[in-house]
Amino acid sequence: PFSGRFAILSFSDTINIECKGRGKSMDISRLDKETQNYIKELQHCIDVQAELIDAQQEIIDNLKFQINYYEDYMKRINDALDKKNKLIKEGKDWNEQFI
Repeated sequence: PFSGRFAILSFSDTINIECKGRGKSMDISRLDKETQNYIKELQHCIDVQAELIDAQQEIIDNLKFQINYYEDYMKRINDALDKKNKLIKEGKDWNEQFI
């Protein structure tokens, strides 16, 4: 048999349970249900956070794709401008080269 007091933390306060006779099983049972509810709430919070992280990762992946696309686009524009400038320096008609 148990004797004495047990202090158990729940959410923001402390619950003191006196272990005496039949009252102890009722208090422990109630505490067990509260603990299970608390664990379920924590699991729900973790699941919500995991969903948010997945959504954020999708956004990050999309941004990376767009950045890579526009970097390539800008490189092609710069290459075309370099080619145009080279043709101008050589005295060639650059309009014919780009048509």
